[in-house]
Amino acid sequence: MRFLYCWRLLLHLALLSLSTSLMAWGMPCPKQCSCLEENKGPEMKCSVSSSSQWTSMCREIKMVKNPETIRLTLAGHSIHFISRINCLPEVLSLDLSNTLLVLKPRMFTGLKVSNLFLSSNSIKQIPAQTFLGLEGLKGLDLSWNHIESVESLFHLKSLSVLDLSHNLINSLSLDSFSGLSSLKSLNLKNNSLEDFALGMLLNTPSLELLNLQNNLLRTFYLSENETEDLVIHSMKSIDLSGNPLECSCVVGQLMKKLSSLTVLQNPFETTCQTPKSLLGKAITTLDGNLFNCSVPKEVLSHPISGTQVLAMSHVSLKCTAQGYPQPSIMWVTPWGHAFCEQSKLYQLRGVDLAALGATKVYTSRDYQEPSIIYKGSVYLEPDDTLVITKFRGSMAGNFTCFAFNVAGNSSLEVYAPVFGLVEATFFQSLFMAGYCTSAFLILGLLVGLANMVASKCKHRYYFTVPLFSKSNSIQHQDNNSCILSSNEGSSGSSEKDGSVSSRLLIHRDGEEPLDDAGDGSHSPKTWRPQLLGTLEDARGRLKYGVGRKMERVRKNVQYIKESGSVYVHSIVESGSTAARHMKAGVVLGVETVKCHVQSFKELCGTGDMGTQTISMVSVETDVDSNQRKEIINFSGHPKL
Repeated sequence: MRFLYCWRLLLHLALLSLSTSLMAWGMPCPKQCSCLEENKGPEMKCSVSSSSQWTSMCREIKMVKNPETIRLTLAGHSIHFISRINCLPEVLSLDLSNTLLVLKPRMFTGLKVSNLFLSSNSIKQIPAQTFLGLEGLKGLDLSWNHIESVESLFHLKSLSVLDLSHNLINSLSLDSFSGLSSLKSLNLKNNSLEDFALGMLLNTPSLELLNLQNNLLRTFYLSENETEDLVIHSMKSIDLSGNPLECSCVVGQLMKKLSSLTVLQNPFETTCQTPKSLLGKAITTLDGNLFNCSVPKEVLSHPISGTQVLAMSHVSLKCTAQGYPQPSIMWVTPWGHAFCEQSKLYQLRGVDLAALGATKVYTSRDYQEPSIIYKGSVYLEPDDTLVITKFRGSMAGNFTCFAFNVAGNSSLEVYAPVFGLVEATFFQSLFMAGYCTSAFLILGLLVGLANMVASKCKHRYYFTVPLFSKSNSIQHQDNNSCILSSNEGSSGSSEKDGSVSSRLLIHRDGEEPLDDAGDGSHSPKTWRPQLLGTLEDARGRLKYGVGRKMERVRKNVQYIKESGSVYVHSIVESGSTAARHMKAGVVLGVETVKCHVQSFKELCGTGDMGTQTISMVSVETDVDSNQRKEIINFSGHPKL
């Protein structure tokens, strides 16, 4: 009985818990979600593993009672739900931390949420219009990411809390927080900021909490501006602890503004890094007369002015200056563009940039001229070194290094001319080209002269007729004097080879024949029969060659005749007009012949044609011989 009683009691408690849950949520908790009721309000944690699961889950969340009070946390890869994140109803907060989220423009359009948590997603940058459509957003957490710069937050008019702690932010511009008119808390803890100015917060008149703890801050700039006074007087907390501060007149000015306020957090951890005399001392314990500043001086550049730069190479211009606090650097190019870190521009208030030849200030920019295919770029490195890629003639000139701090400024001009390797070798190339041209011209003249002399000698003394026979024999004709020039040596070595390469030298009429032997040992009786045999052999070879040529010519003529006949035949068949003209000509010819026969008979005394008529007229033309035959037949008479 006791066991049955306990079982009924447990069942009753379970039903009571379920009814309470249903009363709170309006329906059972969605699948793959855990629902908790806490003092802050209902909290729902859901794990999403697929897109289809997210669709059904989103549908169930819409059916929850009072969804605008829910604090929703999503777990899993964001790729499963981020494309349809706007299917959610209006919720109090949405936590997308640790979901490998990648920010994209307009990705939250249509989403209604008051607080958005995007921490620990390895976010590197915030694209433009990322948060467009979240005009009602009040809290944004971007902590524990890899963000290096802050932009595109200007349209979050209702944002009151912004957490950018534990990132890699190294600089801020005057417009980083513009438009955040409702911002009350700004957390920049554990970043890499080196400079900060209260002028960056002019558009946040409601700011109360500012945390700059554990950065690389050297200075906190203020200016004599009524708006800045209002901002700093509205603050309730400023944390500058853990920074290597330069205890210059800038920090002294800040302490004067904060002396009547108890807003500085961790004052004993807010210590000086420089000068050495104040190292490690808390700024709240120092006398205001110890904070000094000095105007920049001893401005030096590397490379020094006048150093030539090779065309299309990379050049780095570095400028250093002595002063306290450490001077900032701005470069002004010969074409009127200034390059300076945006976070340092507030120090240039009151400086006439036009007087320096600057029209606009950049941090980096690409340059490409219409006539040059290469694109160069100019940018600043973290140490204020100006880097120019693809340096060319249009970029050469005077670069101005402008060093400035709150105490004053100074400048130095650096002349950077350009030179090219092509210009250095121009005259050498001309000399080498002229030298080579002259050498080839002289060589051509010598070769031409040698050919002319050889031609003159050949035509004057002899010309060469190749012999078909390899025999040493020569013959002499009656009308010409011939001498055989052979390769015989003094010992008759040519007979050993059995063949001699010979040539026939024929001298002109009236000149003495050339004698290779030089001793007159060859007589006409010995070489005349040999020469006749050689000529007979040559005649046989010539006859054989001519015969082959004639046979080839006959074949070509036969082909031409056949082609011509076919061509004429096609013309006769296809030319209807020509056929009509031919028919008319034949009729006319028949009539003419008839008239001539009549005249012939009258001449012979017969008088008339009688009953005889022309029965046939035949005209035949031989295409090959171009001979024309005309045959006229008369009835009762033989053919003429």
